[in-house]
Amino acid sequence: MQLRKLLIATTILAASLFLAPCLAMAASFEIPNGTTVTSTETIGAGDTGTVDAGGTLTTNGTIAVVTTGTSTVTNNGTISTTNGNAAYVIFNQGANSVITNNAAISSNGHDDDLIRTSASGTHITNNGSLTATADLADGIVTESTSSNSVATNNGSISITGDSGNGFYMVGANNTATNNGTITTNSINGNSLGMINNGDNGIQINNGTITTTGLGNVAMENRNTNSTSVNNGTITTNGQNAFGIYTLGAGTNSHMTNNGIINNTGDNADGMKAATTGNTLTNNGFISVTGNNADGMEAIGDNTIINNGRIMVTGNGNSLRAVGDNVTVTNNGYAGSTAAAYTVEMDGNTDHLILKGGSTIDGNVFFNDPNSTLVYDMSNVGRAGAVTTLNGVITGTPITSITGGVPKGAKVVQQANNVAVITPDSFAGTNQVVM
Repeated sequence: MQLRKLLIATTILAASLFLAPCLAMAASFEIPNGTTVTSTETIGAGDTGTVDAGGTLTTNGTIAVVTTGTSTVTNNGTISTTNGNAAYVIFNQGANSVITNNAAISSNGHDDDLIRTSASGTHITNNGSLTATADLADGIVTESTSSNSVATNNGSISITGDSGNGFYMVGANNTATNNGTITTNSINGNSLGMINNGDNGIQINNGTITTTGLGNVAMENRNTNSTSVNNGTITTNGQNAFGIYTLGAGTNSHMTNNGIINNTGDNADGMKAATTGNTLTNNGFISVTGNNADGMEAIGDNTIINNGRIMVTGNGNSLRAVGDNVTVTNNGYAGSTAAAYTVEMDGNTDHLILKGGSTIDGNVFFNDPNSTLVYDMSNVGRAGAVTTLNGVITGTPITSITGGVPKGAKVVQQANNVAVITPDSFAGTNQVVM
């Protein structure tokens, strides 16, 4: 269709303001510098929609841009909706469409998402700013009918309002990547940085996610066979505001922290699995401050691996199994300043593996005598690597040593507690040389 320069507002017929406005025509459009358009733009298959630098598209209570077929939308100016209710700023219905924001997109209405797609194979890139200031308004959304879509934030996403999210990815095989900043701020809570709610979903944070408010999780997974990775910085402020969290149908998923997680608030765990069959791995740093806030926590039939550093300021645990058949491996540092136990194995037949060179700074609790404590020396390549337990073990787990005993070391066993020591490197009670 012929490209048209818009110098006046386009006439529209809006029979529905929600998913499928009935508009007079669909055609390519361009809004040049110095021009303001105040009605909905609709483009179809093969069309392009462009807002140039200095151009403005703003609507009151209606969607700003609707795509009905495979198309391309590029914003280099300003696009906004005001006073809407589910009046999305950009709503894509065309498979394999490409949507790019290089400037500013905003909304101030209830449920007015900034960029939303119901079609598969959509590519969404934000290089500018996405700003929403009302409840239920999300930054970037893929609906359940959208699969194999890719969304990337290289700029900023700012969400102010309850139950609004930076990324909300529904549908299978979608990927969301944050290379910029995501900020959510709410009064009554539940405004999350990134949510995956589709099977085989991938969410990656290489930038910064900051959340403030009750239950404002930074990265959340709600479905199966999914991956959540933090390579950047996560900061949460609020009760029940977890860093990385899986729940609901989120099973057989992998959640990994390679960066920094800083949580402040009661019950605000660094990493948490509330469903079974998942793996939590910390290769970075987790700092948690608040009552009953744990560094890493999982219910039954999950795996926790700490290869990094966990510091809990408060009465929470660094590592906690709250269900049966949880395997916890410590290959790094785990400490708690005020907790009765730094490591707490509350379930039945839980398993704690202490790797050579690791440190537990505090006490360890086992609920079930059928649980196991394993000193694993298989990863030690030199003599004198010390696994340190600066505390005591409560409970009587089945204790063993794997990986062989280093040359010159002695095995000392008292009840079900085992220490492997060498005379030249033994530096104090409860130290285990691996």
